[in-house]
Amino acid sequence: MRLAGYDVTAVATGEQALDVADREHPDVILLDLQLPGVSGFEVARRLRARSDTADIPLIAVTGLTPPSDGHGGAWEPFVSVVCKPCVPTMLLAEVERVLAAPS
Repeated sequence: MRLAGYDVTAVATGEQALDVADREHPDVILLDLQLPGVSGFEVARRLRARSDTADIPLIAVTGLTPPSDGHGGAWEPFVSVVCKPCVPTMLLAEVERVLAAPS
């Protein structure tokens, strides 16, 4: 992402992700779902529940498989899911697609 010209802030825990979202209000968040402490699902739920972060697009980057029927309630906060392992160019393309989408 940095090589493509994006400013990146990387964190290791769900708590750190919530803190950074509060401070930096990023244009998009790539969120691993299996984080230590607060899970990525819980981070997404909390971000959506707050008016100041509810509009930030969330992309799940995970080895988990979302339900094929589209009815997985825990997956609803995410605008997109990228399965790991992923090719960096595919992840970049998905970020660019999400950023270009009308809000």
